[in-house]
Amino acid sequence: MDSTVAAVVIVSAFGRGHWMAVELQSAGVPVTLLDISSQMGAWAPEDWEGPFGYFKTDRVLPRHLDRLNQDEVPLLVPQGLIFWLSDGPLEMQGPVNKYRLEKLGFDIQQLGSPNLWGKLEFSKRWLYEALCAIDCPVHMPNPYYSRVATSIPVLQNFYIRQATRKGLSQSLDWVRAKGVKVIEKVQLVDVALADKSKVKGLEIKKDRSEFMNVDQVVWCLNGEETGMISSKVQSSLFPKGALESEWCWLRYRIKIKESSRRDQLPLHFVILGDPYLSWSHENFLIVQRTASLEFFDVWMKIPTEQRFNKQYLSERGEGLVAILKMRLVEDEITLQDFPQEYMYTYTQMGPPRFPVYNLASKDDRPGKKFENLKFDSSQQWKRLGWSGQFENQWDLVGEIKSWWQKKEELRIRQEQRKAKREKTL
Repeated sequence: MDSTVAAVVIVSAFGRGHWMAVELQSAGVPVTLLDISSQMGAWAPEDWEGPFGYFKTDRVLPRHLDRLNQDEVPLLVPQGLIFWLSDGPLEMQGPVNKYRLEKLGFDIQQLGSPNLWGKLEFSKRWLYEALCAIDCPVHMPNPYYSRVATSIPVLQNFYIRQATRKGLSQSLDWVRAKGVKVIEKVQLVDVALADKSKVKGLEIKKDRSEFMNVDQVVWCLNGEETGMISSKVQSSLFPKGALESEWCWLRYRIKIKESSRRDQLPLHFVILGDPYLSWSHENFLIVQRTASLEFFDVWMKIPTEQRFNKQYLSERGEGLVAILKMRLVEDEITLQDFPQEYMYTYTQMGPPRFPVYNLASKDDRPGKKFENLKFDSSQQWKRLGWSGQFENQWDLVGEIKSWWQKKEELRIRQEQRKAKREKTL
């Protein structure tokens, strides 16, 4: 078995660790990116990205945008984030959004401030609660109580991305061009521990087996995803067991026959039926255009235990088509494809790409604490979309930069002492 040495190794899937790798490499930290997407199940590119989109704000730095622009070009939704309510669309940008918000009883100044909305009665704040529910990693058992006290820039420009395999390849090329060593389509076999609190190295296999001695590791997989690598690795990094999701987002595909109404539909919108009912199933759908004019992806949040229940998925598919036909009464709408889970087994698919956890259990089974391993996955993100990922990665990048700076200062002092000793001899 060959052996190599790497300062920082990022174990990534579906593009999660690309920005972090480039950010560290640009700061002079030698980085190796292991792309193990091929070990993560039979997923289509659309399932890598999810339906959450992102807002372009001061918190999305130019370096973040550089990462987001490396795949397929992000698409601006001209109307901003849109809710299609029972009485019509509510657009967050446009000439009538202020009037529409006020008519519904919302103060436009309070939408992005949790300090203001938290004290309001539900009828005055349900829109903010719904905004939180879109990409919240914990499920709200009822819509009257939110656990996400965070600012959401809902009135800012809103973008979506349409993931492709070509886009992932382009992103990996970008990472390489920035000086990062990229090893893709690699199999991660095992994680070796130096002791109970430190990772010694990683055993990988591509053309041949190789052992990588590491200084620092960033692990971009949650506990369940780690189990796709091996139960042994899972037990090493998650000794309390993998945290299982209670809910998850999955994707249907529908076909809408050509019509003037269809062609006017926005790139992305959220269908919310009754805000006083659970924000799940057919009551809470995220619809996004695909590259083809006639096809739309419809995302639904369901109980995770029902992912592979074909009858259940069929019923939900019929339900979402019925909801869409109520909104688009003159259009011909058919269900084109079921979620991937309809065709494959858990062994083939693994855990959901976008899990939603039970609030009470979310922190029960964290990864083990190591001196030199950091976790970056849905278990750590405050939001499931790009904003949540970047926020968590920003903190990790800061920690690793600080570690590298101290390491380099120590190396320089040692070289200076060595040079001084040699000079005196």
